[in-house]
Order: sequence, then C-alpha cells, then structure tokens
Amino acid sequence: MEKENFKFKGFSDKENKWVYGSLVCQSNYDCKILPENGTLSDIVDVIPESVGMFTGYYDKNGNEIYTGDILKFEVYDERTEKNITDKGIVEFNEYDDSEGFYDYKHYGFYISGEKSSIHTLPDYVRNAEIIGNNFEKYKDMKQITQKEAEKMFDNYLNDVYPDYYIGQSGYPASEIFKKVDPIAYELALKEWASEQNFEIV
Repeated sequence: MEKENFKFKGFSDKENKWVYGSLVCQSNYDCKILPENGTLSDIVDVIPESVGMFTGYYDKNGNEIYTGDILKFEVYDERTEKNITDKGIVEFNEYDDSEGFYDYKHYGFYISGEKSSIHTLPDYVRNAEIIGNNFEKYKDMKQITQKEAEKMFDNYLNDVYPDYYIGQSGYPASEIFKKVDPIAYELALKEWASEQNFEIV
C-alpha cells in the first residue's frame, strides 16, 4: 500500500459523523483521528470499535473501501454453477483461500461472505458496492444490564437444550453451563447479546 493511502476512519459520537485521517490510539479504549490536512487542535475522539483501515481499493462507484465496510458483490457459486449476489465484511488478518484446487494461507484484506467462503478483496472490488458498515449495528444497540442479559440468555439456552433438565443433576442447561465452564459461558453470553443487538452495561 502506498504511503498516501495509509489512513483510517472512525465514527465520532460528538460530531455524529465519520472522520478520516491518521489514527492515534493510546489504548484499546482511547482512539482519536487527526483529520487530513488538519493540525493537533483538530484531533477528534472516535469510538474504538468503529475504526477502519483504508484498504487502498475502491468499490465500483469510486468509494474508498475500509475494513469494517459491508460489500455487496457477485461471486461464482460452484453448487449452482451460476453467479450469485453475496455480501460480506471487509477484514484484515490471516485467512484461508480455498476457492481454487489448493488451500493457501494469506495475510491481508479479504471479504467474509455470508453465502460463500472467504475471498481475497482485490479479486472482487470491480463488481463490489459498499452498502454499509459493520459498526452501524452497534449505534442502534439496546443497552441491558448483566442480570437482564443472563436471564434472557439462560431462557434461550433452556429452550434450545430442554433435555438437560433430565438426568441425575436435575439442573437446567444454563446452570450446567455456568458450573462446568464459567469463562465459556461469559463468552457465549456476549456473543449472543451482540447477535441480538444488545449492549451489556
């Protein structure tokens, strides 16, 4: 990536808009953006979870593509032997590319498709269109307490795994989960809450 393309974007709660420029992070909980052609007095606080890195690529409409952006794109589906429309989030990490005859390990920008597999970003930008950003779902999240989250999650577990009521323990699934692996329970709780558009406070 060219030096001039090395930039970021982040969402400012205060200004209620996306800010573009250089990233300044003192920790995972304190991130700021220095706007392009701005001075230190122009630096803006942004929500850490919203920060995205410019990929150096543009969608078919000429818009800059950042990590966290949601793209709509066409991909060949081997099952139907036709092109299908898919959507996915742009990410940057190590990934497997299994579209060809062999599996390869890569490190870079990729799209994680909903209907298809993981795709190398440069191969699909020509027909891709930005339709949103993964962070936008967090802006509309409903805040709930830890106690409320656990109650709803426990009800969900007990509905999905009713058979756990039967047996020597006599405990529902949620109680067994908490006792056997409390760390895994907390992780599963947070993942479930995010899927339900809840923010635990």
